Amino acid sequence: MSLQGTWRIRHDWQGVKPYTVRADFSADGRITIAGGYIGTWTQLGSSSQVSLAIADCQGTPSITSYNGNVVGQAMGGEMTGTKSSGAPVPGTWSAYNVLLLDAEETDLRAPGE
Repeated sequence: MSLQGTWRIRHDWQGVKPYTVRADFSADGRITIAGGYIGTWTQLGSSSQVSLAIADCQGTPSITSYNGNVVGQAMGGEMTGTKSSGAPVPGTWSAYNVLLLDAEETDLRAPGE
């Protein structure tokens, strides 16, 4: 399964209000996020396990590692980042592919209709 496409990643750090960012995942394993953030992603074989690494290359240099699982167009797990002091900060993350937003909202229908 390829993770290629645009994803909305939700970050939930301890003691900080959760927030989301829009991230573009390319087929060659690169991640691009506005504001100077870059990263990589890999899926372990054909399993549901996924790992991401995203770095801030313009502000205070930092890197966050993300480990978790992907199921269809959603994924999530645990992450660890660093404060400017170098202290590690744990958190959780979840993401969904923005293609999920393209579905038409309507009344529930019988299967196949």
